[in-house]
Amino acid sequence: MLILVFLVNGVCHSQKQTDCQQHRNGFFVYDGKHTSNVVYRKNDYQIEYNVISKQWVTVQLHWIKDCKYYFTYFRTTEPYLLQCIGKSMLFYIVTSDAEGYEYKANYNSGEKHFEGRLISPKTALTKKLQRTIKRKLRQKNKKLK
Repeated sequence: MLILVFLVNGVCHSQKQTDCQQHRNGFFVYDGKHTSNVVYRKNDYQIEYNVISKQWVTVQLHWIKDCKYYFTYFRTTEPYLLQCIGKSMLFYIVTSDAEGYEYKANYNSGEKHFEGRLISPKTALTKKLQRTIKRKLRQKNKKLK
């Protein structure tokens, strides 16, 4: 019986946390092939800025549950994403820790899937870039009202 208690205790503590609230606001970067995209998220809006191409994407987030949200393209300066304006993807935060989170997403009514990871940047973004992204978000919010 004692072995069973240790086994269950070990399994429960080895799983990653899924405290998704900590990822609703802040700066993130994609882990992997899209590392040139900086993400600034504040409540129901997200701005992604590509530091190489200097292109912007504004996304509206609709949180359904703590770890589940719709990601809807709102505005973009990225020519190949113009066709996505108004289209949504469903995101699930699978695992979460202090460094970021892993997600799975569905689009085309669940026919297509992809997954990835967003991480909090270990090196601080330049203050100028932070101010620029925050200013863009404020401008987007004013236009919505």
